[in-house]
Amino acid sequence: MIAQELAASLEPLVQKIVDREVARVMQPVVQRRHAAEAAEAEIMAAARSVGVWTDKVLQATYAGSKEAAHRKQLFAANERLAAVMRRHGRLK
Repeated sequence: MIAQELAASLEPLVQKIVDREVARVMQPVVQRRHAAEAAEAEIMAAARSVGVWTDKVLQATYAGSKEAAHRKQLFAANERLAAVMRRHGRLK
């Protein structure tokens, strides 16, 4: 009887301590997750830029206008994508 009463009175206290410890332990995991999401967003933005310029080069090829300027922009976007991927450890 006494053990059950004691356990019932200690349960909220122990639960509070465990919750606090779990939150403390999970904090670095959450920070890494946010950093990974930011890295993915930056890589995807650079990849989209490469896609846009690739499309513009192909359109210019068939339309016969500004292909050289678009190709230079494509190469620059390619370099930016490579730099972003290197920065985030996705490319050696």
